[in-house]
Amino acid sequence: MTLTGFRAADLFAGAGGWSTAFRRVTGVSPVAAVNHWPVAVATHQANHPKTKHFCASLHGFDPRLVGAPPKIVLASPSCTGHTPARGKDRPQHDEARATAHAVVDLVEFWLPDWLLVENVVPMLQWSRYPAWKLDLECLGYRVCHTVLDAADFGFPQHRKRVYIAATRTSDAIRLPTMPLFAPRQTPVSSIIDWSNPGPAISEERFGAITMAQIAAGRVAYGSRFMCPYYGSQRAQSATCSVDKPCGAVTTHDRYLVVNGEHARFLTVRELMNLQGFPPDYILCGDLPDQKKMAGNAVHVGMGEIVIRAVLGHLL
Repeated sequence: MTLTGFRAADLFAGAGGWSTAFRRVTGVSPVAAVNHWPVAVATHQANHPKTKHFCASLHGFDPRLVGAPPKIVLASPSCTGHTPARGKDRPQHDEARATAHAVVDLVEFWLPDWLLVENVVPMLQWSRYPAWKLDLECLGYRVCHTVLDAADFGFPQHRKRVYIAATRTSDAIRLPTMPLFAPRQTPVSSIIDWSNPGPAISEERFGAITMAQIAAGRVAYGSRFMCPYYGSQRAQSATCSVDKPCGAVTTHDRYLVVNGEHARFLTVRELMNLQGFPPDYILCGDLPDQKKMAGNAVHVGMGEIVIRAVLGHLL
């Protein structure tokens, strides 16, 4: 396949996890990237300058603006309606879930050879998922999925996601599965900058619940460990060893890194490292924006694995 055969579009492109993985595998960036958030578009543009960028909602987006139809569509629709981390279900969550239908609308216009979608696993339990899949099948696509955890592939983060592939070609869909002999787990300590200890630990700064977690963590792990800072794990007073992969990072400061008598949240660079981005990746926006982009991103390393599996025979 020539480079023109790798003409791809990245939908809900965010900071560019899919795009970065695609460029690493094929040597070219997607020809187009679409996202509704200006900060994410600016970040994507800074790192993928050869890509044509559109700051727009996918609902009502004119696919003719991209030019020649892409052969490959990469997409990561909003996961906020599916993930349990959203909290109590609200009307806007169903609106977020429905963004997946915008992908089908563009696929119907372009009829690419391949569609690759990443999302949280609960998308498979979405009440409208069977209809979404059927829409693709009615367009002539074969659809299959796999659920993968990044930690099973040697990355220092437990990040379980569903990867969905659809094709109109005669080529069989080759999706990766959990390795029969999984590589040795990579500890999260490998990406933590221990020279940056953070502020001194105090109840005034972190609160009584966190102080109790820290006390329990010292008993279990010594002077260095991690504390979940919100959600169900925090309620259970859980702590995490830095000698193992951490849990999935999110758009919030989820983990507190304890280093002796000091503690801090994971830095943006540590979060981006956990998500597989290169150290020189450019991020726009303020600190909360950057952490949001990191938490929302498609894991670059896992994206590479999926793309290589699906398109490997073409490379």
